[in-house]
Amino acid sequence: MNTPRKPLTGIVAGAKSVGDDILEQFDTTTAADDFGPLPKGSYVCLAVGGQMTTAKTGTHGYTVEFKVIEGDQVDRRLWRTWYFTPAAMAFTKRDLAKLGLDSKAKLSQPFPANRMVCKLTVTIRKDDDGTERNEVKKLDMVRVQEPEVDPFAPPAEGGGQ
Repeated sequence: MNTPRKPLTGIVAGAKSVGDDILEQFDTTTAADDFGPLPKGSYVCLAVGGQMTTAKTGTHGYTVEFKVIEGDQVDRRLWRTWYFTPAAMAFTKRDLAKLGLDSKAKLSQPFPANRMVCKLTVTIRKDDDGTERNEVKKLDMVRVQEPEVDPFAPPAEGGGQ
């Protein structure tokens, strides 16, 4: 038996859309302060990503993103780029080896994200134009941990249901 359908116009016209709620929240929300650089000091961080990069000058490097996981600055981010120049190569190799990146082959593979906990010594650098930014001066490995399991990841091969 076919029942006649009621038009949705009355329901829609009387309802407030999700977009209106968001825009209302936007109007009543106080804007966040801009983040300046982290204060000079030592931070325990998780290496959350890394990749080969090329500077505007054409210099090749490897950039690692770190997330602070302890203390007052939790969830703040820091980045450090190590450059592949003749003058920097020995220091680049020393520091990247601490992250397990000790060969050309490993630099070419995906970064082992969310596994390495490091202690970073951070300073503040002032550019010629007066801009202040963080500079990672020292990296020490604290531990290697198993990454958290993604509950939405597909099952491992061979381990089906």
